[in-house]
Formats: sequence, structure tokens, C-alpha cells
Amino acid sequence: MEQTRVHYVRSGSSKMHGLFVFLLIAMFAVFSLMLVLIGMRAYRGTVDISTSNAQVRTGLSYICNRVRAAEGTVWVRDEQGVPVLVLGQDIEGELYETRIFFLPGEDGAKGTLREQFVSAEEPFDTDSSEMITDARNVEIAQQDGLVRVVVTTDNGRIATAFARPRPASPIAP
Repeated sequence: MEQTRVHYVRSGSSKMHGLFVFLLIAMFAVFSLMLVLIGMRAYRGTVDISTSNAQVRTGLSYICNRVRAAEGTVWVRDEQGVPVLVLGQDIEGELYETRIFFLPGEDGAKGTLREQFVSAEEPFDTDSSEMITDARNVEIAQQDGLVRVVVTTDNGRIATAFARPRPASPIAP
């Protein structure tokens, strides 16, 4: 005949087993939380780089394409201490200007690249302009028959581009 063995469980061993299970679940929770935090940090970095790239592409591409597509004269002039890219055009005998300029933010805050389309007789007014994009800084200048654009993003990245107007669109002095 077979003998049946009876095992007695000690109460201390049961407590250790419960503690081990609790610690295992707690470790899983802590490591899961760490993984989520690492993922958030990586995502934030990716978004920051994407935003920086968008600022550069938007600012440079917009200005360069506007210069290349200009049908009238193209020049850079100073208005109230702000360098302004002016794209002049004649519409039904009346002169109009597209003015593209960078308006710096106050106290080191990022500024905005802006555009204004008005009659050539209208005075320069930043309030009636449309925002194109945000940036830390945008420099617009004339250089050897070209328009030079330098964009500085929020994270300090600097990108430069040169645009040549159409042959029928000379750069004015």
C-alpha cells in the first residue's frame, strides 16, 4: 500500500514567498515607469529636432522661393532699424510691395518672420503684417546680386541660403 506523505508548510516560508512576489511586481512597475520616462525624453528630443528643422525649412524656403518668383525689382532696405526684403511689382499701373522682415521678440524671446503686401506708398507698419514662422533670428541681406538669408532656430542651429532673382527681376541698389 502506498503511503501518503503530508507536507507541512511553515508560516515563515509562506511570508517569504508573498514578499518575493510583491517585490517582483514592484520591480516590474518601477522598470515599466523608467521605460515610459525614457520614451518620453526620446520623443521630446525628436519633436524638438523636428520643430527646429521645420523652422529652418519654412524660413529659408519661403524667402528663397519668393525671391526666385518675384516679377519686379528685389532689394533689401532698412525700415525703422529692421532689414526688409522688398519685392516690388506693378499691378495695373500701380506699384505694390511685398515686404518680408524679421520682427525680434522682446527680452530674448523668439521672434517671427513676417510678410506685408501693400501699396508702395504705404508706410512700413509691422502691425498689418502676417506671420510666416517663428525663429530665434532671421537675417536678410543683399550680397553680390543675391539675397542672403540666415535663419537661427530655437536650439541655436544656423542655416544659410542664397537666392538669385529672375533675370527680369534685378536687385535694386
